[in-house]
Amino acid sequence: MNIKIASINLQSGVATTRGFWHYALTGWKYWLPHSNRPIKACGDFLKKENIDIACVNEISESSLMTGWRSQTETLSDATNMKHTHFFSTAVPFKKLRDEGNAILSVHPITSTASHPLHKELFNCSLDEAVISVQGKSITVLTTHLALTKKHRDIQIREIIELVKVKTGPIILSGDFNEPDPAAFDELRAVTPLKQLCTLPTFPSWKPTKSLDYIFLSEEFNQVGPMTRSDLGLGQTYNSNPVFSDHVPLVVEVELI
Repeated sequence: MNIKIASINLQSGVATTRGFWHYALTGWKYWLPHSNRPIKACGDFLKKENIDIACVNEISESSLMTGWRSQTETLSDATNMKHTHFFSTAVPFKKLRDEGNAILSVHPITSTASHPLHKELFNCSLDEAVISVQGKSITVLTTHLALTKKHRDIQIREIIELVKVKTGPIILSGDFNEPDPAAFDELRAVTPLKQLCTLPTFPSWKPTKSLDYIFLSEEFNQVGPMTRSDLGLGQTYNSNPVFSDHVPLVVEVELI
């Protein structure tokens, strides 16, 4: 069967979408309540694309920043992905800003785990959900890595140790903040993750850097990767075909 996977940095609905200068006008949204429209636009995108599994970074649960709304629930309510799990990385300020990663799925999630990674300025983790698809268990992993290469290299080595002992179908995705695909050569050499899917996803107003990746084990046949900008979809936020400072990375695969 075919499965459509999305990897999205949602920027917690801050919606910096017009240029680097726009961060100066949107930075307050990282801490204070703001509109939920970018999250709803993302939900519209996921529904229109019939996404089966979504791995979302920089997503926030109920807190002051979100106006006490769960962004995971907003995405789930807008789509057929009713099986969800949120992994918080916000310690100890959860009431102000409860940001982290989330995995959403059309198919049942049977177990979850969060594996802490080397810390830079903020907490990082490799988050895991086992998803049951037609009697097969798929291990879905997502992460959001450090901004500096020194710390990313440590985190990638930690991910290698966590992934290389896993068996069966595996999906690893997320915002790795790493523009050089060669940084993952060892990951692909010593783990079951042999396929790499990426395209420029940052910045959303003119994507030039490949920071978001989807890695697949050999149990999947890749149909083709694409980003939202390639699809030319009609959903917009503030007259832009984007809802974050990243555009989504989407790949359709066949589970063998």
